[in-house]
Amino acid sequence: MQNHRVLLISSRKNKDAWVLPKGGWEQDETQEHAATRETWEEAGIKGTITRQLGVFEERTNKKRHLKAHHWIFEMQIDEVAKKFPEKKKRERRWFTFQEALVATQDHRYIQEALMQSSLNPARAPPSPRDSFDDQQDDIESKPVVHAMDTVPATLSTATPTSKDMKRKSIMKSLKSIFN
Repeated sequence: MQNHRVLLISSRKNKDAWVLPKGGWEQDETQEHAATRETWEEAGIKGTITRQLGVFEERTNKKRHLKAHHWIFEMQIDEVAKKFPEKKKRERRWFTFQEALVATQDHRYIQEALMQSSLNPARAPPSPRDSFDDQQDDIESKPVVHAMDTVPATLSTATPTSKDMKRKSIMKSLKSIFN
């Protein structure tokens, strides 16, 4: 059961590192659509984005330069597929909130997003039972479903540098020459 858990995937660069699904977006898609697509491709998850957790900065370890901005979303899961595009390249694993914080200790931006998620016990709304008077203790309450089957999905885009812009311009020129 994945209730109150976060899905992390192994990094392609370092199989021992756990990250959120991420990637760039195409010109013709929204950030939300790109996050949904990347989550499918990298983790085999299909679902509906329920809310944006924020835009988080990733910085390099050595010089603390801005490496990327990450638009991170929460998703209501509709399907967990056995087969998906990057299955052979990545492992996926469900973590409790606390386990996810430990597993992502080298990725501050992921930890910041997790703190904003509905999986954070400090942010969770009170259970229905908390609102009952002491006299109504015999009334059965149903579990809160606010974080059921929720997975943060991420969309990352690197902040373009002048070097990146030149490279894009050159690539466009080459495409027009060879097409």
